[in-house]
Amino acid sequence: MKKFLILLFACVLLVGCNETKENKENNTAGGNDNQTEPRLLFSLDEYKDLTRDKVESIELIKFTEAGDARQTYTNESDIDTIYSVVSSIKIANKTERACEDNTTVYNLVLNDGTTRSVEIECEWVVVGKNRYEIVYNN
Repeated sequence: MKKFLILLFACVLLVGCNETKENKENNTAGGNDNQTEPRLLFSLDEYKDLTRDKVESIELIKFTEAGDARQTYTNESDIDTIYSVVSSIKIANKTERACEDNTTVYNLVLNDGTTRSVEIECEWVVVGKNRYEIVYNN
């Protein structure tokens, strides 16, 4: 099960690695004022107080053209693995790009009953109404 989870999350994070040079040029054309140095997703205000010890379970939802698939993880080792992958995502520039039918949502259910969500849409992390590019370490 752990090998499957690790492979699944690696695939999700590597989706954008094959972006073409043309797409990269189009994305930075026009002097993007929102360029930032890569930073951890969990450094954003929405997530800065979120720590692993506060997470009780994680619901993984994958939305595709065929519908959605849901899985809830309550096993400590599964939660550790998922949290580790999600919290290590680095983001950079805001983008206006979007896609449909390829979204993964991680609903982190906290000990106090509240939920924090991390949404990955194609190659971008969605925070509120903003999308950020995912930075991949080569």
